[in-house]
Amino acid sequence: MNSPSMTIQELKKLDRINATILDFLKLETWTIAAGAMLISGVQPAVLATKIPDEGSHLSDPTLPASFGQLRSARSVMEDWADCHEDDDGSRSEVPTEVEPIKFLRWCEDEYLGSIRRPELLDHFLSLAGFQNAGPVRQDAVVARLLELEQHAVVERNRSPSVENETPSPHTGRLRPGHFVKRMAVLVDSGKITLPIATEIATALDKTSSTGIRQPMLVWRHLLDMAQSDDFPLLKFTGPSTLEIPSLKRPWAPYTYQALGQFLRRNETLLLDEEGNSG
Repeated sequence: MNSPSMTIQELKKLDRINATILDFLKLETWTIAAGAMLISGVQPAVLATKIPDEGSHLSDPTLPASFGQLRSARSVMEDWADCHEDDDGSRSEVPTEVEPIKFLRWCEDEYLGSIRRPELLDHFLSLAGFQNAGPVRQDAVVARLLELEQHAVVERNRSPSVENETPSPHTGRLRPGHFVKRMAVLVDSGKITLPIATEIATALDKTSSTGIRQPMLVWRHLLDMAQSDDFPLLKFTGPSTLEIPSLKRPWAPYTYQALGQFLRRNETLLLDEEGNSG
């Protein structure tokens, strides 16, 4: 696949956006609110029915969504309602869910040449192959995104400074299964008490030594684990949120942002030598 060379920051941004897009394209339907937020650059909840007053940036969930992005998402929802209202102006039958490709096709027609074109619409359309002749299929879009992800991996491996940080002296000599073994020591000593500590360690071992500084990689594995029957402490609720056991209530939300904070706070402990409790 011929692709332009990308900077490290562009690759990281592409990874974050494409990971979210891929997760959402695997869904049979989108709510209109979720679709509106996606193409406007806002991180949505899977079953969102309205646009919140505040939100997170799609390309970097640690940043707040801008007022313009949230306003754009509300405009998309209003345009959808206007387009699907009855002849008498009633909106009682306006669809609230739609297949992703049908939604994107509607957006392409609705905002052709518009000055109110949503921020990420062109990115979605490009990934979906709307510029090519012929019908667009959802499975083909997912396959295309997987191909782009593989290209991003190759590009990252070519650069010695993917994370733009000084590599840890531990990362070159971690043994297979290091994080699960190390996490067991930390849990037994009471230094880490998170209910899903073992699950996070399992995801870290799947990413080798890079995941602790690339939380999105770990998050993707946790999402996959949550959708299997092997990890009952993880409940999948959407690409941006899991549910985990809680002391105050049976289940509580656990987000990508929380994972990032956990990894940053415990990086030194987790990378320490096996068997060393310090």
